[in-house]
Amino acid sequence: MKRIFFGLVVAMIGTGAFAMGAAASDGCSKRSSPDVAIEACTRQLAGQPDSAAAIKAHLVRGAAYARKGMNEEAAGDFTSVLKVAPANQDALLDRGEVYLAQRSFKLAADDFTALIALKPAHVTALIGLGYSYLARDQAEDAVAAFSKALEHDPRNGVALNNRGLAYKKLDNVDAAISDFTTAVQFHPLYALAYNNRGYAHEEKGDKQRAIRDYRDALAIDPSLAGARDGLVRLGAVGSFAAEASQRVADGKMVAEKNCAWCHAIGPTGASPNDRAPAFRDIHARHPILALRAPITRAIATPHDAMPKLPLSDADVDRIIAYINSL
Repeated sequence: MKRIFFGLVVAMIGTGAFAMGAAASDGCSKRSSPDVAIEACTRQLAGQPDSAAAIKAHLVRGAAYARKGMNEEAAGDFTSVLKVAPANQDALLDRGEVYLAQRSFKLAADDFTALIALKPAHVTALIGLGYSYLARDQAEDAVAAFSKALEHDPRNGVALNNRGLAYKKLDNVDAAISDFTTAVQFHPLYALAYNNRGYAHEEKGDKQRAIRDYRDALAIDPSLAGARDGLVRLGAVGSFAAEASQRVADGKMVAEKNCAWCHAIGPTGASPNDRAPAFRDIHARHPILALRAPITRAIATPHDAMPKLPLSDADVDRIIAYINSL
């Protein structure tokens, strides 16, 4: 079964909380590392701050938890805010994104809907709502949500790419190709849109256009295992596909050497460290499905029992390619 890539849903977890000002100078701040922010905000909350300060501390700590992939804790902080401030837009957005990461799509839709009721032109919330519909196979509702986002931001590549996927679920392949094409016209380096257009062309039997799209996708992002597999399916195994296959194999070796003592790196099995996500589940923690940024951040910033790993950018690309292959 062909893998469909949803593309970027939001820029990053916590766009609301990350954008606000620093809550305090003692480390309970968006500028602090996640561990420092969590410790400082917890200390601040234990001091029984006034309601405004408490809301800021919960938002900062929730965003820090989300950056660490500790989604239950993050959702708890955002829920604490919403209990006292039900219309807090930052908390609604951030909790909705955490629910997406947890694959709690109905809960995510509820938060995005509440936010849209407060701010109808909130493009990120509309895209999140569309994503939650798409993930539950409610393709018509997804098209409506992405279309509404595009009314406010016609050049939004994420909304175009994801609406294309929704059209494809509705078997409207021509409309899907049109959206993917518009996405890459506005964003020429949008590898996922090329990849998804390749799937659509392949479905229509247009082998040459599919091969060209898969190659373009791999040229932009060599970690896209789906594009590599598409070239293999179409008998177009050339340098791009061969290089991608080698990158996956190399990524598995890098992961076995550096990551297996903490993470489950294969298609089955539990992680040795119960707080470390299995590699096969990492995409669910990052609904953006663009893993380079969060994985690079996790490797660069030691946390819990994870040390700072001496991995090069090329090694990170190899690990990402391997994770994508799962």
